[in-house]
Amino acid sequence: MNNKGERQPIDPRPLARTVRTVLIVYLVGEAFMGLVSLAEIGRLGGGGAEAPGTVVAGGFIGLAYLAIYVVTAILTLKWIYRVNLNAKLLAPDKATGPGWAVGWYFIPFASLVMPYRAMSEAWRISLSPADWRNLSTPGLLPLWWGLFLLTNFLSMAGARIGLLMESPGALALGEMLTLASSLTAVPLVLVLRKVVRGVTEAQAQALNLRPAGGAACLIEA
Repeated sequence: MNNKGERQPIDPRPLARTVRTVLIVYLVGEAFMGLVSLAEIGRLGGGGAEAPGTVVAGGFIGLAYLAIYVVTAILTLKWIYRVNLNAKLLAPDKATGPGWAVGWYFIPFASLVMPYRAMSEAWRISLSPADWRNLSTPGLLPLWWGLFLLTNFLSMAGARIGLLMESPGALALGEMLTLASSLTAVPLVLVLRKVVRGVTEAQAQALNLRPAGGAACLIEA
């Protein structure tokens, strides 16, 4: 029997399946936002005025996209917390705890490096808890992180230009950057889904979980 208050690993697979599904929904939202940006670029290039119906439709799509984005972010961060918690239990010498694995995303400048470091630790520990420090980071991880940074940079740059400048040319540039971020979101999501699957499968094996469909050895909540 486990000691009272001792933390136990949690099966990451149910949440991973949810995250992989929600990421597809998020990708659909990005596609609609890309269409909105494309239509706005055409309007600005042609010098036309905004039609009331177009404004309403764009606002509705924007609100729906925001809701999808928030849900996707929350579930993905919850998965990040979970696999880092399990990794910390598998290898207590892990440098980044589960709380900071999530918290670093909200710290300026540190957010450029530290979340990647935490995920690298979690994946390597899941592959080999006893020898994780001597493992190389799986190649998918730097690809995911590079796409993540690029997509966020394009999105923020497009939003800033749209807010700070009012000329049609500047607004069109802002929409082009926003469209570019929607395009880079496609490979980002596809790679992230593979990262989620890779880390989860490695961790399930490290935790000696039974195959999917059988009774789980650990907590699934």
